[in-house]
Formats: sequence, structure tokens, C-alpha cells
Amino acid sequence: MPGPAVLLLLGLGAMLLVTPTWFIHYSALTAPVIAIIAGAAAHQLLRLSPVRRSRWLRIGLAASVIVAPFVAALPIAVVRAGERFPGSPLAMALAPSPGCTTSDHPSALILTDVLSRNLRRGCPLVADLGGVSHDMAASGGYRGLRIDNLGFQQYMLAYLGSGDRTLIARFSRSDGSSGATADTIEAWPIVAQAGRFAVRAPQP
Repeated sequence: MPGPAVLLLLGLGAMLLVTPTWFIHYSALTAPVIAIIAGAAAHQLLRLSPVRRSRWLRIGLAASVIVAPFVAALPIAVVRAGERFPGSPLAMALAPSPGCTTSDHPSALILTDVLSRNLRRGCPLVADLGGVSHDMAASGGYRGLRIDNLGFQQYMLAYLGSGDRTLIARFSRSDGSSGATADTIEAWPIVAQAGRFAVRAPQP
């Protein structure tokens, strides 16, 4: 019976609606339940069909079940967002580094093949700097912008400056980084650059 699945879908849908932040992949949370409900609905339609028409109805329903997800996913599949990350040249620039590499986005560490190396070397890892800002704001009762949160700016700068190389991929001036934080980072020498992404050498 699809009843429990419908109730679960309503609960998951309500949770997504009240979530304060939204990313497109969050909708995948409801995909398994939607698949169960769609399958149950198709089954009920087949049971209601006359015997003489069941063959064609089965074919039509099977085709719909197969084609509908592809049609629904097509707009998301063809959309292009952001920009291509130049992983190979940056990885080559970071390969000789004897110490730790930090970044404001863990994907940059993964795509440059330094995350595993960092972990083997016992380097500190902050998987989500943005999440840290939310946690610090919530625990301190702060409701202002991230760039005005002095505690977070100091934390971010200390983390990024703890390695012998750093790669900024997410935050920029006035968009996560305050003017003072951006000035400090931009003063660090550039070791290598690919497009807008620069490998910098933090200075004491």
C-alpha cells in the first residue's frame, strides 16, 4: 500500500520547504519515495484495465515510467553552472609541496589530488568553512553577515594560513571574506595560477 509512502513524501517535502538553505540536489531526498508512489500508481492502473486492453496499457505505462524520469531530469542534466575547475595545472603546481595545502572548499583539495596526502601528513582539515560560520554565529547569537563576523574571519584566516600552500576557490572579497581578510590573502605570494584560481604561499 502506498499510504505510508505518501505520508513520508509529505513529511520530506515539508522538511525541504522549511530548510533555510537550498541546493538543487536536496530534492533527491524525495526521489525514492516518489518512485515507490509512481510504481504503486502504475500497478493500480494495470489492475483496473480491461483484459483486452491490458497489453497496450502495460506497454504505455512501462514506456511512461521509463521516459518520464529522463524528461523530468533533462532540464537539470543540460544546465551548465559555474566554471570548469583547472584541476590538472593546479595539481602539478601543488605536487612538490612538502607540507600542507589548505583551501576554503574541500572539492579543490580533491580535484588537485592533495586531500589524501594532507590526511597522511596529519594536516588540519576544515570540510565546510561556510558551515563553521553558521555554527559560530549560532553559538554566539550573531545574526549579522559572515564578512562582519570578526571571530569567523580570524578563524578562516588562521586555517588558510596554516599550510605552506593555499588555494581559494569559494570565498572572495565581500563574498565570504571581509576586506581585511582579502587584503591579507592577496598579499601572500602567488606560486601558480590557472584562470582565476591562484595557489598562494601563506606568510607568517
